[in-house]
Amino acid sequence: MARGRSTRLRDLRTSDAGAALALRVHEEGGALHVFAASLQPEPLAVKLSVRGKTKGKAEIAGDDSPRALDGGTFRDDFAGYGFRRYRIAR
Repeated sequence: MARGRSTRLRDLRTSDAGAALALRVHEEGGALHVFAASLQPEPLAVKLSVRGKTKGKAEIAGDDSPRALDGGTFRDDFAGYGFRRYRIAR
């Protein structure tokens, strides 16, 4: 089985969560897999930007409502200590 490669966080940025959001990015099968976790007990609204990607969608594991990318950016809301796993086709 081929192993995916780690992708530097330069491919993904968050602009309004600061240290309140932990991110891990992994590339496999022609897609970015983003693991994001809120590090605070309060709800958290975030904006994530994907370098080199202008259109598409961020599919969320276990959720039927993907987030649309607009200019490479999408928004999401996290419950306190919430977690998301996104898949973004390259």
